Amino acid sequence: KILKASSFQIAMINLVGLIFTVPFLMLFGRGTDRYGPKTPMLLSRIMFIPVPLVYALANSIYDIYLLNVLTGISTAFANVSFLAYILDSSPTEDRGKYVGLYNTVIGFVTFFGSLFGGFLSQFLTGFYGLYMALLITYMVSFAGRFTGAILFIKVKERRRYPPHMLFFEKYINGIRRFIKR
Repeated sequence: KILKASSFQIAMINLVGLIFTVPFLMLFGRGTDRYGPKTPMLLSRIMFIPVPLVYALANSIYDIYLLNVLTGISTAFANVSFLAYILDSSPTEDRGKYVGLYNTVIGFVTFFGSLFGGFLSQFLTGFYGLYMALLITYMVSFAGRFTGAILFIKVKERRRYPPHMLFFEKYINGIRRFIKR
């Protein structure tokens, strides 16, 4: 309603994200195998932080399309790196269980987070109007994503990768030192 987008334009949002997820899966898969899953996991979480802010401040459906280019890439990072981390961390005989549990948790969090966001914005609309209700809901989502991303700084690699292959490790260590202050 706010962006006055048609049903077709709304459907295109997911398609744009998908177009930028699929080609990057193989590329990020090779990178994750070479450098380890920790950095791509953290980068994917960081890349998801601005999503609610962009939705809150978007002036056009094209802003949302551009955002979905970023989320498509971060989805590829997440899909590959989380699976690699699970495979590195789990016992060989239980890998299927660990992957299944991960997918179940992600499904529940996605479902209930969306449900909560919808209920919150619907509830707040009665008090503040649609635009302000959505803005408040997006700020709650932003805070949750930011907090969740920070927690990934503490993730440890489960397998040894040669030091020269730990991509962005010095930057992550700098962020850790900054947070500890």
